[in-house]
Amino acid sequence: MRMRRSLFRLIATAVFFCSLSKSGWSFEVTDRLRIDAFGTQGYLKTSSNTFLGTDHRGTFDFSAYNLLFKANPADRFQVWIELASSSQLKDEIMLEWAFGEYVVSDRLHLKFGKMALPIGIYNEMRDVYPILPLTVLPAFYTEATEFSPATFKGVGLSGQAAVGLPVEYDLFGGTSFFNHSTHTRRYENVVGGRLWLNTPHRTFRFGQTLFTGTEVVPKSTTTAEQLVRMSTYIPSIEYFSPIGLNLRGELALHYHQGELENPKDPRRLGYYLEATYLIKDRFMPVVRYDVYYPRRRDVKAAKDYQTDITVGFNYNLTDFLVWKADAHFIRGTALLVAADNPTPQTRWQLYATSLSFLF
Repeated sequence: MRMRRSLFRLIATAVFFCSLSKSGWSFEVTDRLRIDAFGTQGYLKTSSNTFLGTDHRGTFDFSAYNLLFKANPADRFQVWIELASSSQLKDEIMLEWAFGEYVVSDRLHLKFGKMALPIGIYNEMRDVYPILPLTVLPAFYTEATEFSPATFKGVGLSGQAAVGLPVEYDLFGGTSFFNHSTHTRRYENVVGGRLWLNTPHRTFRFGQTLFTGTEVVPKSTTTAEQLVRMSTYIPSIEYFSPIGLNLRGELALHYHQGELENPKDPRRLGYYLEATYLIKDRFMPVVRYDVYYPRRRDVKAAKDYQTDITVGFNYNLTDFLVWKADAHFIRGTALLVAADNPTPQTRWQLYATSLSFLF
C-alpha cells in the first residue's frame, strides 16, 4: 500500500511541475483515453482551538491529489474514473468516481455508477481545489455539518433546454454516506434533484436543490437498527457581472425526522454570501460571510453556532497553477471537536494558504 501511495504522489508531483509550463500537461493515451490531474498543498494555522487538523502551531498536513481518467468507448458513451488521495484520507488512495455517461442529446444525459451528488454550487467540485475561490469551503459543504453527501452510487439524469429561459436539471437516486472519507453514516433511498433557471444572457441564475433519504442507524447493545428519514433543501443564487464581479449565496435547511418536537423546524441551518472580483485574469480578491447552526431553535451558547467572516485572494501564477491565501475571523465553536478542545475560545482565527494545480 505504501508503494502504491508513493507512486500516486510521484505521478501527481510530476504533473505539478509540468503545470508550471505555459503549455500545461495532459496525457492523451489514445484519441479515446485522456488522463488529467489536479491537486493542492496547503498550510493551516489557528490563533487558538484545534480545527481541521491544525492549531496555533500550524501544519502542512493539508493536501489532496487526484487523477482523472476519461474514456470514450463509443461516440455517445463516456466513462469517468477519478482516484483521490489526501491528508483527510490519511494518504490512502480512494476511488472517488467511477461512472458511465450516455449522451442521448443536450437535453438528456444518462449516468450510472459512483458519481458526485449534484447539490448546490460547490458539491461536485468540493475536492477540485484549483477552481474553488478559497482554501476552505462554506461550512455546510463540509462533512461535519452533514448537509451534503459528496458522492452517491446509483443513477442520474441531467440535461439542459430552453423553456422560455435556459434551464438545467439533474435528477438522481441511489445510496450515499454522510461521512465520505470513512464510509460511515449510510444514507439509503436517496432521491432528489436540482434545477437551475438562467436569465437569457446568463447574468443571473437561480437554483433549487431538494433531496431526501433514510439514514440507517446501526443497532447497538440497547437499540435495534433504526431508519430515520432526513431531507435537505438548498436554494442558490449567482450573479455574473461583465466587469468580473461575481456574487453568490446559498441557504441550506436540513430536517431530521423524529429528533425535534416540531418536524417542520430544521435541525441544521447554514448559509453564506460570497463575492469575488477578477482583475486582469490573474488576481481575484474574495470575501465571504458564512453561518452555521447545528440546531437553529436552540442557540444558547458558543457551541450552538459558528460564524465566519473571510477575506482572501486567488492569484494565477500560470494558467495551471493557483496560489490562494485566506484569513477567517470566526465566532462560535459549533464545528470544533469537543475532545480536541476542552476549553475552546469563542472568538478565534484560521489562516490558510495553498498552491493548487489543474490541467
